Amino acid sequence: MLIYTGSCLLSFASEKDFSKDFALEFYEAWNSELTSAFRLKSFLGELRFSIKDDENNFGLSATSSKISKQFPFYIRCGNLSAAGLLSKMNSPLLAASASPFSSSVSSASGLTASLPGYATFSRPVSLFSQLGIKQKAFSLEFCNWYSPEEEKNVISLHGIYSFGKKSRLEIGAGGGFFPYKEMSGTSWFLDSPYYPAGSHLSAIMHLSLNLPLFKSYFMTTANESPFGGFEWNYRAENKFIFEHTSFTSSVFYKGKAQADITASGKSLEPLLQLKENFSYKFTLNTPYFPVFVKNGLSLYNAFNLSSESHELKAGAGSQFLFPFMLLQFSVLANMTLETLMPDYFLQPPSDFAISFDGASLSLKSVFYCGDFSPGLTASLASSPDLENLKVTNTYKIAASLSWAGKSGVKVSCNSSFSLSYNNDEITKKNCSLTVTSAFVWKKIKCSCKLGFTFEG
Repeated sequence: MLIYTGSCLLSFASEKDFSKDFALEFYEAWNSELTSAFRLKSFLGELRFSIKDDENNFGLSATSSKISKQFPFYIRCGNLSAAGLLSKMNSPLLAASASPFSSSVSSASGLTASLPGYATFSRPVSLFSQLGIKQKAFSLEFCNWYSPEEEKNVISLHGIYSFGKKSRLEIGAGGGFFPYKEMSGTSWFLDSPYYPAGSHLSAIMHLSLNLPLFKSYFMTTANESPFGGFEWNYRAENKFIFEHTSFTSSVFYKGKAQADITASGKSLEPLLQLKENFSYKFTLNTPYFPVFVKNGLSLYNAFNLSSESHELKAGAGSQFLFPFMLLQFSVLANMTLETLMPDYFLQPPSDFAISFDGASLSLKSVFYCGDFSPGLTASLASSPDLENLKVTNTYKIAASLSWAGKSGVKVSCNSSFSLSYNNDEITKKNCSLTVTSAFVWKKIKCSCKLGFTFEG
């Protein structure tokens, strides 16, 4: 099956700064359906509108940030996408990954809402407002987001206090009312008590501290239970930074509860997540040029407190940065830990067993040749099925090429090819090619994108 996609964007800007003064954009995209859109932007706000067959979206924003910088005001309406603090209320868990090069620490934030993209038609109409105070050493903002169709109403308060050149303290708090569905099940006897559909209160409080050699983040959320009271869960992240090494440790804990429902309506199971990351970097001096080396090691554990099966992941990798290229190598392993959790904290388990679920190996290289930047990525993923004595191997090769000319013309090309084998039989194949170009001609910013995908 051959699938093709394409888009064309034209932007008309004033003689002044494109992003700060005035901009008008026209957008066309086509695959199986035609999408048309435009955007009008000025220092007072922005207007967006998109249409695809019988679907449409719009977004309207107004701001006083360019007029009153110390007391900015924002208001947005349309098919908005709410995020920021709300994202952690929807899913407070740690990311279930063991990437050896991912050692970042979360930051406290407030509620945010963005206008719809050109091809986003799934969001209902909502309203967002924000009031703020910005000073040299601190800032404070109050936000509110209301979605009548989803029956959601959220408020948040976010503050930042800066002390020193690289030191900052942030705190965020918020809460709102969210609907949830009834407890459903297909068997005669349910694993947990039944509750009907309703609405509940969810709240969050989190803070982060950024210092030159230390970063810390703490979060707690509270979800009102259908049976009364609140269910709490906790998350903490810490990163220690030294001259050549860094160590990141993260933990999430959710104790046993009858029903802990998040802001997105998802039920949380009793869970303990642990994630550790260690990295070591140094410079290798050669007779011709220096080579910057970074090694990473990561470990992820998810202990299901109501089961004997637990998730275990490990990852390791190295990066080599030359003056003319970047070389990256990484390996990831997925395992299952079988053990009965002890009754008391820090008590060792009586017995345990580890089974192998799969692994992946990847090699990435990017070359820097003047205006050209070619890249090549190769990966192998293997997933054994011990019960049926089958092994599924997926091979993938991806190539990219970027060119940025002195005249302002930019062209990028990305292609990939993947095959999935199961007992020496091809079960799935995929091939894709995407070409993107952008240039400016007489105050008109133009970009074009064309892509092809073959699936079989």
